[in-house]
Amino acid sequence: MTRDSQLIQDEPGLGRIVERIQVVGSLPTIPPIAQHVMALARNEYSSMRQIAEVISQDQVLAAKVLQVVNSAYYALQEKVGTLPLALTILGVREITSLVLGVSIMSAFPATSDNPLFSRTALWRASAQCAFAGRTLAHRVGLGRFGGEAFLGTLVHDIGLIVLDQFCRDEFIDMLEAAQRHHLTPLEAERRYLGTTHASVGAWLAQIWSFPKSLVEAIAFHHSPADSSWDCPLAALVYLADLVFGLHHRGAEVEDAAALIEADEMWRRLMSCPPPVRHPGPITILLDELGEEMRAAPLIIG
Repeated sequence: MTRDSQLIQDEPGLGRIVERIQVVGSLPTIPPIAQHVMALARNEYSSMRQIAEVISQDQVLAAKVLQVVNSAYYALQEKVGTLPLALTILGVREITSLVLGVSIMSAFPATSDNPLFSRTALWRASAQCAFAGRTLAHRVGLGRFGGEAFLGTLVHDIGLIVLDQFCRDEFIDMLEAAQRHHLTPLEAERRYLGTTHASVGAWLAQIWSFPKSLVEAIAFHHSPADSSWDCPLAALVYLADLVFGLHHRGAEVEDAAALIEADEMWRRLMSCPPPVRHPGPITILLDELGEEMRAAPLIIG
């Protein structure tokens, strides 16, 4: 058993929630086409034509990928009408990340009747965080983790979707209690559920056979210091989420920069050896990430 799975399974409330999910119904699965695309992307002998042909088998998925590619975010000079062209312009890693992201988000209903929780708002925030996370990875010299940073930040809160779908009444009671007692979401989850959305999301990532780095990024996105640190992905997800929160609250860029520079995870990341590098003035970085978040397409719906 890996270190991350052991830590996740040690939480007392997770087993009870898993049992509830098994009683209520089957978990959604990642579509076979997305799994096939991931397998092709990992194979150095795969061609762009092969990948494009697989994506094209799902017309809805293909159309959504092209819609995102042609969004204002990418600011392409001409409209991209075919998947082979999209692969040529953006690359296999970029398109693969989009395919997996769209597939994951589409695996669950986009809305629910929970008056205290909006899935659409969560996915919108997650998409903004994902594009910012990928850019952050590139700006600190970790571009090779850009695709994983995109996916990790996109799905870091997927445990909330699972709780909303399969443990609705308990989830609503927890949200109401958090409001009454002025608790943070994590405090309320630990007190009333005996686990957290991070652990629930990591459990799902294991079920979906995600790489260990992504499982850890989801499990420890609130506490990246607890991750194995073999790969700084959990720190990237945590920092992207932190930047999003500051941006969403309308923090002044100078104040936000000071908070980032004082953050333990930022300092730890900046102390890593090359290829990690300091991106320069944090205010400029935050302005850039803010633009990324404002331009980020929803990628669902």
